Amino acid sequence: MSFVRSALIAAAVLGVVTSGAALAQTTAPSSSTSSKIDDVSEWTSKQWNRAKAKWEKEKERWADCQKQSKDQNLSGRESWSFLASCMTPSSRSSKIDDVSEWTSKQWNRAKAKWEKQQEKWADCQKQSKDQNLTGRESWSFLASCMTPSSTSSKIDDVSKWTSKQWNRAKAEWEKQQEKWADCQKQSKDQNLTGRKSWSFLASCMTS
Repeated sequence: MSFVRSALIAAAVLGVVTSGAALAQTTAPSSSTSSKIDDVSEWTSKQWNRAKAKWEKEKERWADCQKQSKDQNLSGRESWSFLASCMTPSSRSSKIDDVSEWTSKQWNRAKAKWEKQQEKWADCQKQSKDQNLTGRESWSFLASCMTPSSTSSKIDDVSKWTSKQWNRAKAEWEKQQEKWADCQKQSKDQNLTGRKSWSFLASCMTS
């Protein structure tokens, strides 16, 4: 009997220890909460105030982001989300590389910023209209037109460009009339045609 009793006690103790360990495992990893606070709309007031205090040090940028938020009539947690993405754009870059997949909010944020560069924005809009682009195709073109450096890695090999990409670049280069005429002459002198001519003209105009 004493053996049975001691075995039962040992089993009970083991059960308490293992359940305690399991409980510790479920409560320990605080890092798992990081994924819950990526969405700023779910932040607590404390989390928001911490971030806000840091961002307010960048006075000009903070003022600009606040203005954009007001211009879009954002309030409450919607405003939080916008301000966070406005103040930390690099954290969003991987999610919004493909402009055709942006939400209307993401587009309006970028558009509000680009419209400040009035001449460039007007020129990019004209190019978009000249190519009869609409909807998300227009979004993609305007984004690449306003931030050409961001697309350079994707279109370094001009021979692989689409006709649209070529026409965009060509429209811009033709403004440099003398240089464009000279590059075209060099291309003809070498009897280059098609995509070989594209590659030569691109390197000639960006050299």
